[in-house]
Amino acid sequence: MKGLPSLNNNLDFYEDCTMNKLTHLKFLPGGNRAYNKLYIIYSDIYGLMNTEIIQRNRYFITFINDYFRKAYVYFIKTKDQAFDKFCEFKVQVENKTNQRIKIFCTDKKREFINDCFKSLLKQHGILYQVIAPHTP
Repeated sequence: MKGLPSLNNNLDFYEDCTMNKLTHLKFLPGGNRAYNKLYIIYSDIYGLMNTEIIQRNRYFITFINDYFRKAYVYFIKTKDQAFDKFCEFKVQVENKTNQRIKIFCTDKKREFINDCFKSLLKQHGILYQVIAPHTP
């Protein structure tokens, strides 16, 4: 072809380039799943929203019950309200199911896990786990 440089067959192999082009495999089914109602709870905070949502809130926090795959969503104005919303969620679901939360998981950002939060989890015997972002 005119105007294009000719390529020879002696191209160098760059392992780093090849490795970076690999895609990750999907998670296999049958991983760690809850075997009773409140065994594993996943949580994350989303925001800062450009526009205010319901009642001038700019964030929302989710709690996902792994057993039922049911999500609970709470709207908050600031991230420091996450502790209060967790306490509200905890009372609500434990009273409803007559069971206790066993494992509480968040991503590595640890947006709302502070000493007070860790103390509450320890006091109630809830194991805290850090998981990769965008999972489960």
